[in-house]
Amino acid sequence: MRPISRRSHLFFFTALTSFFLLASCSSTSADSTQKNTGRSTTASVSVDDTDVAYDQIVVADAPKTVLFLHGASFTKQNWAELNVTDTVADAGYTTVAIDLPGFGDTPAINGDRSEFLTDLLAALDLETQDVVIVSPSMSGSFVLPFLDRQPPVDLGGLIAVAPVGIDDFTGRDETATIPALLTWAENDNVVSTELATTLQTKLPGSQIQLFDGDRHAFYTKQPEAFSQSVIDFVASL
Repeated sequence: MRPISRRSHLFFFTALTSFFLLASCSSTSADSTQKNTGRSTTASVSVDDTDVAYDQIVVADAPKTVLFLHGASFTKQNWAELNVTDTVADAGYTTVAIDLPGFGDTPAINGDRSEFLTDLLAALDLETQDVVIVSPSMSGSFVLPFLDRQPPVDLGGLIAVAPVGIDDFTGRDETATIPALLTWAENDNVVSTELATTLQTKLPGSQIQLFDGDRHAFYTKQPEAFSQSVIDFVASL
């Protein structure tokens, strides 16, 4: 038997090394592609000369878009970290989570907060009747004045999460029929559940859902249950 030449041995070794290198590169490329083509798109949109940052998961032919606002201690990133936006998108709804003015990646504004949401929806090319707004805590200072505006807003739905500004909210006759879900921790230590009842009288088309505990931002401890409530409510519209 002839011994394997040094040249043949080198050729074999080079070919084998190339094979494993190619396999490794292919695997790395696939992983990178998967990471780079995540479902959520981060972008910004100009609203009154202010760049408003948002994360969006687009679902083809979605019947509704769920717009997530946030409280004073949070940003749009919170909804992604809790897996809420992904869960709602999995149920067939487009989701948009924004950084409100002065939070996260959105600069502060000096304009009327009631006008901000009107201009935002227009900038995102969203029809109000196709949008359900999730409004926790501080974001109530944007949403409730928005609902009180004239001409009245034909909003697809509202999920209020113990929002502020209830006492100042008029609740016009035109907004009385807006479908709304009022969610609270049953022993909320910031916004009393008594205000849930007050808000319900101003939004007669609403229903109240209480969650266990006393944490104001209860959804941070119960994201799965909260996500399901969002899905169930939007599906009922």
